[in-house]
Formats: sequence, C-alpha cells, structure tokens
Amino acid sequence: MKIQTPSPQAAQLPPPKAIAAALKRIIEDAYDTGITRVLTFDINDQGVVFGRFHDDDQVYDYQIKPTGEIKYNEAEANGSRSDSLLIGYYVDSGALLRDSLQSRKDASPRRTGKPKCKKSKRCKGGCIARGFECNTKLSPLAITRFQGVYRAIAAMKGRQAPSAANSAFSNPKNNLTGKGDLPTSAVTKQQNKPKVNNAISQKSPSDVTAKTIAAGAAIVGLPAAAYAAKIIQYRHNLNNSAEQAKEEAAAYDVPDTVMGGFRPSYGGKGTQSKQEAEQITLLTNGFAGTNGTGGDLFAAQFSRKFASHHVVGVENPEFDIVTKTERLKRGRKYSEFGDDALTLMLKTAFSEGGNRVALRMAARAYAYHQKHPDKPINLIGYSAGGVVANETAEILKRMGVKDVKTANMGSPYYGLVPNHALNFIAPNDKARQQPGFNPPNQADLKEPIEGHGKYFVGESSRETISLLKKHFDRPETTNS
Repeated sequence: MKIQTPSPQAAQLPPPKAIAAALKRIIEDAYDTGITRVLTFDINDQGVVFGRFHDDDQVYDYQIKPTGEIKYNEAEANGSRSDSLLIGYYVDSGALLRDSLQSRKDASPRRTGKPKCKKSKRCKGGCIARGFECNTKLSPLAITRFQGVYRAIAAMKGRQAPSAANSAFSNPKNNLTGKGDLPTSAVTKQQNKPKVNNAISQKSPSDVTAKTIAAGAAIVGLPAAAYAAKIIQYRHNLNNSAEQAKEEAAAYDVPDTVMGGFRPSYGGKGTQSKQEAEQITLLTNGFAGTNGTGGDLFAAQFSRKFASHHVVGVENPEFDIVTKTERLKRGRKYSEFGDDALTLMLKTAFSEGGNRVALRMAARAYAYHQKHPDKPINLIGYSAGGVVANETAEILKRMGVKDVKTANMGSPYYGLVPNHALNFIAPNDKARQQPGFNPPNQADLKEPIEGHGKYFVGESSRETISLLKKHFDRPETTNS
C-alpha cells in the first residue's frame, strides 16, 4: 500500500502513531484495565473525537467530547476482528489509509441504544462484557492531556476546533477541577493563567547545577541548553505572577482571628483549638486521585503535631491522577505514572508561564499576611507539591513578604526557581528513583520512613517533626 508524501504542514504535526499512543493513555484513564492499542481516530463537526480501540480479542467504539465526557462499548464490526485491527491509522500526510474510518458505515459515532453501565467513576469490565455502554468522565489530568491531542487531530483534519470545544478548554470548571460547583472563595480565579513575559536577557541560571538541569531536561524531553533557557524565561515571568497573586488574594476570606487547628482546602469543616495560633502554615500535596484535596490529609496530620500553627490546605485539582491501585491494575509501574505526571506538570507550567497551584497558594498566603502581618508564614510541599511551595516562596518574596520559611517532604527540584526550602527526603523514599528527587539543602534524615506518604505519621516521623520544629522556630515564637 502506497503512502502519500507528507505535506509541509502535515510534517510539523505529531506522527499518527504518537497521537494514537497519547489517546491510548487517555482512554486508559477511564477504562478498567490497560488497552492494547488505539486503532482509529477522527473528529466530527461537533468537536467529538471518535474511533476504535482494541483490548485483547475485542474491538471497542469510543467517543470523547471536548469537555472530557467519554463513552465506549463493544464494536459491532463488519468482518473479522483481525481485519478491524488493520484499518484507520492516519498516515503522515493527514490522509487516511485505503479502508478509511470515514468510508466505514459502522465506524462513525452511533446511537446504539445499548443499556448503560451504572454511574460510577469507572465502568467495570463485566458491565462492558455484557454489551453495555460506558459513560464516564476523564480525570482533570487526562482532560489536560487531551487538549493537546485534540488540537493535533483537528490540525491534521485541516479545520479549526469548534468554538464550543475551545470554550471548554478555557473553562476551569471543565479542564482544571472537574468540579463546576466549587465556591469562588475556595477556587481563587482559576481561570487566570499567569501572564507570560517573553523578554529575557540571561542565558543560563547561575544557581542551578548541571545535574538539576539534566533531570528537568530528561523529564520534559529537551536538550539541557534549551531547558536552561526555559528556566530563565520562567523566572522572568514571576513578577507577573506576583501581581496576579495580589489581585486574587482579595477574593479569599481570612478569619479575623486565626486559631490553632486545620482549615481544609475547599473551605469545609476542619478543626479549631481554643488557642490563638502563633504561625500560619499552608500545605499542598502532589499527585493524587482526590479531586485536589490530597493535601488536606497531610495538613490534618501536621496540625496535630504543631498545635500553635493555623494550618491551611491548598487544593490542587490540576495534579489529580488515578489511584495507585488502578495504576497497578493496568500493568504499568508506579514510577511510570509519576514520570507522566511530572512531565505534564512541567510542560504545563512552561506553556502557561507559571504554576497555577503556586499562584493560588501565594494568593492565599498573601491574604493571610495582609490581615495578620505579625504572624510568620510557613509553606510545606508534599511530594510534587514541593515544586509548588518553592515557587510560592519566590512569588511571595517578589511581593515583599518577609519571614517565610519553606519545607518540602519527599519532593523533586527542577530549578524553575531558586531553592527556598529545607528538603526532607528519606534515604529509603522510593521517589528517589525518579529524576530530580535529589534536591539541594537536604535535612539530615537518618531514619528510614514507612512510606512516601508517611513523613508525619508512624514511629519514623519523630525525626522529621523534631527537625521541622527547629526549622520553623522563630525567636519570638515557641512551636509546640
């Protein structure tokens, strides 16, 4: 079969198999197990991406809307299943192979009339095997990944993305939180991306080691020199982030008196002691499947150890991914999902000129500082949340907030901003296996921990708590 020579425009597009591979990962976000491969993909006038994927001995039809809704069911293909495996890949020119998806009557989105699986986060394989149709929604992280794939397919078809799809991608209720009913006081103007300033003068960051640059370059797939240039560009833009954080701080409701205890990220019911707090500590988490509330668990743990702190959780729905159990079900290593998430985090930050969670954390910290300037601010980042806490510290510095102390637990460092943190990473933390998890200014941890998420709990936490109390201690305050 002869394949046409790619046109100059098409040559700049991602190759078809790369698009198919990316779609495979996106579909797996909503599928009960890993799938074998994506067979076909196309886009209709309503902006719905559709096609077929293959899992074991069965072929499935799928549809993905721009807003992240996905449906799939067993295909009723004409001919044998083995024949179905050979159709539908786009060639590099943007055309389809001879047995094209467009020419097959049974391959377009169909109203099957099939019964639907019960509403749940994911449809179980047994439900699909009975011929039911699955209707579910991608996670916020998968929706973010789908944006790039969607645009690549639209460009390959030589059309503009429908206006409804464009608005879905710019709507934070769809592609950031997946929760359209969050109060604006809790989600601080998430639609505001950091403004990008393209004027740069430096050529390389002087405070970042070659090893750190190599780690970041490996994560995003760039040459070291190109990654170093992106760091300088990124740092130059943080003055804009500081201006935006000041604007967004006005939308956050700070209590007139801050008491010891824990305030959840979305403003839910927390805990409050009878003692007025001496310090204000904000904490955010890394990647989880908890609708952005994973940091609340660690914030609650921390508040029980530090009674004189007013502890505030900071939501990070942008970091949402599926649970570890579901990852292992799909036959992929835990570290592979971590690498995927870190790559997406850095690429998104570079493309938007800043980290949205850091902007939110800085706005919240600034709001507290404005109302309670006598109380020092602490920042804690857990796992990938350490990247956020470090950037928040740099933004607050540019906002003129002094006496800010930062501590990160099991976190990476990629040089996006100068390091502001005392970094806690245990010698047996499995995160060390991934690029960048050897940050500067490490605390002298000698005891092993019980797990990556166990820095504040268990017998091994005593060393961490002791060092943290020394780190956060100020002459005029007493940590308890």
